[in-house]
Amino acid sequence: MAIDEDRIDALRLAKLGALVRAHFGYAGGTPHSFLGGAVQQAGSSAWVLLVDDPVGHVGRALLWADRHDVDELHLLVDESDETAQVVARRTVPFDLSASTARVDGADLTPVEAAGYPPAAQPPADAVQFAPTLAAAGLEIVIEHGVVTGEYLGLEVARVVIDHEGARLEVGVGRHDRLAGRIVNDDVPTDEALGAAVAAVSEVRDSGVGPHPLNRLARERWVRAMVSAQPDLLDADRVEPVEPGRPRESLLDRRAAHGLAVDGDGARRLVSCSAGVDLELVAEAADVREREAPDHEELVLVLPDDAPNPVLDRLVDRLRRPARLVTVAPPWTAC
Repeated sequence: MAIDEDRIDALRLAKLGALVRAHFGYAGGTPHSFLGGAVQQAGSSAWVLLVDDPVGHVGRALLWADRHDVDELHLLVDESDETAQVVARRTVPFDLSASTARVDGADLTPVEAAGYPPAAQPPADAVQFAPTLAAAGLEIVIEHGVVTGEYLGLEVARVVIDHEGARLEVGVGRHDRLAGRIVNDDVPTDEALGAAVAAVSEVRDSGVGPHPLNRLARERWVRAMVSAQPDLLDADRVEPVEPGRPRESLLDRRAAHGLAVDGDGARRLVSCSAGVDLELVAEAADVREREAPDHEELVLVLPDDAPNPVLDRLVDRLRRPARLVTVAPPWTAC
């Protein structure tokens, strides 16, 4: 039998209350519902239980703490040690007293911030498809060891590796690629790729009205725009950088990052978003520490039709400077 959301919230609040009493000695405090977990506050201290996608809710927890005048934040992660360590790492860039512990039944185990693993490199037989993608007019993007081709930020093709070896699959997303393998089984890859790019280019354009392909991966569309026009950021070029975590699908809305490189070789991390993204600052600050730890500036790029003033609060809490830049979105008529 499915448990309704109110019951789930009540169970999480009860669990958090028990953990706070047992390990911190607080029997009172004010409980609060929290997307993906629960919160309990006592004065300037707060405890956040992170259950659903803990890494993806760090920014929301930090924002909650800032808005409720919390000086001492405890994040309790009901997940693996590895996940808890990444949660801890995402709090480091902020000027806030924060601790992280992993929940193990009724016990808590403090964890330290995780380091950054080496970037996964794609196999040589996957990279061999890069010239084909470039010839079709696609931007080659390599993330977490996977090679893809994007048109204005939208994935149109991907190199897939399985027991049969590496092959180029054409399509917008996994289901479209699977359908393409079935329908276009006898069509040469170059021909199928050209047809897909032509179809996408007709509709993923600022002059086209509403269309499903104009709604997807808008964060990456913003990155594609500043990559094509780096002068918008006073840079010579903007190179794609992989996100902190792989996307699960094209519907997964996560910031798109790039390194803005100046003429003298100085690098700035650029993190692009679209719409409301409460995780933007935490994600971007984490990626900055990985990609450009010696450079001070972080640039957050947002479309000017989607102001998000709450992000200013987290930007102000960063230990190292960051600034928000707004740009005219490339989907104006969409």
